[in-house]
Amino acid sequence: MKYQIISAAIAGLALTACGGSDTDTNPAEMDATEEVVVEEVEETETPAASATAELEADCLILASDPEAQENFVDMGTDTEGFCGCFVDVIDNSPEDERAQMLTTLAEVADGMQASGEGAEEVVGRMMSDAMLNMESEASQGTTAGIRMIGDVIDRIGNSMEEAGTCPAA
Repeated sequence: MKYQIISAAIAGLALTACGGSDTDTNPAEMDATEEVVVEEVEETETPAASATAELEADCLILASDPEAQENFVDMGTDTEGFCGCFVDVIDNSPEDERAQMLTTLAEVADGMQASGEGAEEVVGRMMSDAMLNMESEASQGTTAGIRMIGDVIDRIGNSMEEAGTCPAA
């Protein structure tokens, strides 16, 4: 569970990265003879691809935590290497576990963004709240999600430290 805090912090990043993008095209700079064609683009992204994009963004939010950055150094990787591996491991998890981890990561990321706190503080508060009402399905899901994410981070950290590779590879 050495890296459990990192996984919780990474979850929040995915939601931030899902925003739109600006374009640099200035209509005044277009040649008058050029014809501008605007086409409606249908969204072809599958639900799985969308969930992966959110996971990547959540990972980036968590990775911004200073404690996570210190752990990346110990692992011999950087934010990009960790998040790439993290996404691969979670995407290759059983569907029910993957769904719970995605939900928990989103909660942590949202909490980090809303409070400005690090992953450890947000996860600690989530666990305290869950322990107060362990009979509820939501509390059980939060506890299980945090535990699963911690296990994933531990596996990644151990694999990177020992073999220099992602366990999903």
